[in-house]
Amino acid sequence: MANDHNSDRSKTPQTSSDTNPKRKVQPLPEVTESQLMTPSQLNLPTLSVLETDLASKLDNYRPKEIVHKDTPAREMVGSALPPKRMAEDGWEVAIGLLNGFPELSLREIRPVNSTEQEWQLEATVNRTSQPVSLLIPRQIVNSLQASQWAKIKQRLESIQAPQFPRIVYSGLLMGGFPLIATEKIEGPALFDCHAGIHLPGVSVDWFSGHGRGLISLLTQVAEAVSLLHLASARLANLDWNTVQIDIKDDQAKLVQWQIVPWLFRPSADDQNITQQQKDRELLGRLIYLMVYFRGWNTSNWRATFDQPLAKIASEVQSHASVPKQIGDVVTKCIKAPKSHHYTETIQVVEDLKQFLALEAPPNDTSNKSRWRGIFKK
Repeated sequence: MANDHNSDRSKTPQTSSDTNPKRKVQPLPEVTESQLMTPSQLNLPTLSVLETDLASKLDNYRPKEIVHKDTPAREMVGSALPPKRMAEDGWEVAIGLLNGFPELSLREIRPVNSTEQEWQLEATVNRTSQPVSLLIPRQIVNSLQASQWAKIKQRLESIQAPQFPRIVYSGLLMGGFPLIATEKIEGPALFDCHAGIHLPGVSVDWFSGHGRGLISLLTQVAEAVSLLHLASARLANLDWNTVQIDIKDDQAKLVQWQIVPWLFRPSADDQNITQQQKDRELLGRLIYLMVYFRGWNTSNWRATFDQPLAKIASEVQSHASVPKQIGDVVTKCIKAPKSHHYTETIQVVEDLKQFLALEAPPNDTSNKSRWRGIFKK
């Protein structure tokens, strides 16, 4: 009977007189199958929507140095955020080495370019407030070979000339990474000097006007390449930033060349001979682009620069408004058909200097160019 009594009590609903809240149990409402709602009726998000929404929210909480999203917010902050691919390019290594280097205290360290061989940066020297360009080869100097860096440094300093940026500092960073700091050239790139040399309706005075000034700059470029070849070094390329004009003395300076392979892996003489001819070909193309061709700009100059050599030679020979002496220099640089090409780069310099020493022909009636540009005194 006790069991029956307990079973009856379990079936008896609790009354309002009970004071223990734990014993209050509300009966569940009875529902039928027709009253149940499907997920589509409840307008619940699908799994794919949830994943996309979650990923977008996580991006907002990730460090910006990792995410680097191309958004208007990035344009607003500008250079405040590190450049893309910083981790891949190893900038944190280069900047960390410089920040912890007491021998050359720097501020405002900025990444510029990264290659497989080197890091290129810009900064300001704390003590002198001088802007400098920095080059850190990715190849370390073996600490067991203490004399190796002394020989490399001596080789680097032996090539110093007005046609190259002045070396501010050269030494070894932590871990044996070399550091080469040079003066940062303030002035336009060589290609910027082309902008007004071919003004419509103006005959360029190649003997005493701005045309002669342009040839003088090209002569300085040829001198820089010649000095590289005398030191068994190589010209990396001729690009917008390869040659800059120092506004302090109107001197063309070669700011980029293959310095790391030259310092650490000197090539054989026979390989240098082949490379030197390629460098002279680049000089010929540069003179053609600067002197003969009018219609190039920042977007199409490379196509003009890389034209077939035969086409360049044909246009040079048919261009009567430019003195023949300059055309001969171009054809000898590019090894045009039936021409005697240069065997040494110093020959290019000598021929250009010979032209600069010439006086204008008596029957020359060309007007002086109205362009002032860099040659304004």
